[in-house]
Amino acid sequence: MATRSTKYRCVGIAEIAIGDVPSTGILTTTFITIANIVPDSARCIFDPPDITNLFVEDSDEIDVSILGRSVKRIEFATRDMNPLLFEDAFGGGTTSTNWSSATGAIAANYKQVRFTTKDINAFHLIVACLNVNIRAGVDLLFAKTDTGAINFAGDIMKPSTSTKMSAVSLRVVAE
Repeated sequence: MATRSTKYRCVGIAEIAIGDVPSTGILTTTFITIANIVPDSARCIFDPPDITNLFVEDSDEIDVSILGRSVKRIEFATRDMNPLLFEDAFGGGTTSTNWSSATGAIAANYKQVRFTTKDINAFHLIVACLNVNIRAGVDLLFAKTDTGAINFAGDIMKPSTSTKMSAVSLRVVAE
C-alpha cells in the first residue's frame, strides 16, 4: 500500500510579505516584508465548498452531488505601527513619521501576499496568493501588558483573465 507521508509541515510563520498585483498576473518579485507578526494570527483558510444533493423519486440515497463555490481567505496581524504600514492598510498619506487618513472613499486594495513558514525537517512552505482584496482594522490597545495591532484580512480573488495563473499557488521549497 502506498503512503502519502512526507516531512513537509506547516508550523509557524517565518515571514509575511505583500506586494502590488502586476498587470501580467504572475507573482511579483517586489515584496515588502511585514515585521512584528502577532503570534498565531497568520492563516490561509480554504472553506469547504457548498454542496447540493440531488435525489431521484422513491429513493433516500443521493443520486448526484454538485459541489458549489468555496471562499479562500487570509488573515494576519502585526504589532508594527510604521506610518507606511498604515498607508498600505488604510490608504491616506504618510511622511516618515506621520500618517493621515484618506479624505475620500477608499477603493478596493488588491495585493499579492506571500506566507513563508518556519523550517521544519529542513523544509518550509511558501503560500503565494496572487490577487487578494485586503481589508484592515486596527486595535490601538493602550495597555501595560499588551500592544496594539493592525489586523489584515482578505479574500483571495481570481486573476483578471483566464489566461493567467491560478489565484493561489502553493510551493514546497527545500532548504
